[in-house]
Amino acid sequence: MQTVSLKRNGKEDLVFTGELLVSLDDRELMGVTPNWWELKLYKTSIGKFILSSTFHINYPSRRTLHGALSFSKAEHLQHYLVNECNGPTKIADEFINRAAKRDQAFQAILNNQKGGSAFKQPASRPVASKAF
Repeated sequence: MQTVSLKRNGKEDLVFTGELLVSLDDRELMGVTPNWWELKLYKTSIGKFILSSTFHINYPSRRTLHGALSFSKAEHLQHYLVNECNGPTKIADEFINRAAKRDQAFQAILNNQKGGSAFKQPASRPVASKAF
């Protein structure tokens, strides 16, 4: 584990101890575009998941947006990517597939889906930590 510092627009950097599980640049899947999205997933030393998002905007004007969200469970992160994030589904699918190669919680999600059970919404709506 290492100390990680993530930029966030309009907020102080988010600093925590953890490890990088997944890195995905959407150009890998979507091809070259003027605007693109980078996602990184970290697992903290206390077992939470941090989703770091960097959106590069080059058209109509150049800027970069940085954000980070915290999730207590892998299922909550998957729910966010699939249902609340505006990215293409194949990005969410690839992100979860890559996470499953590094973390058992995401592997369990894939195993449940392969077993015929669709992703079920948690009893309460998962919410990213408001602190992040």
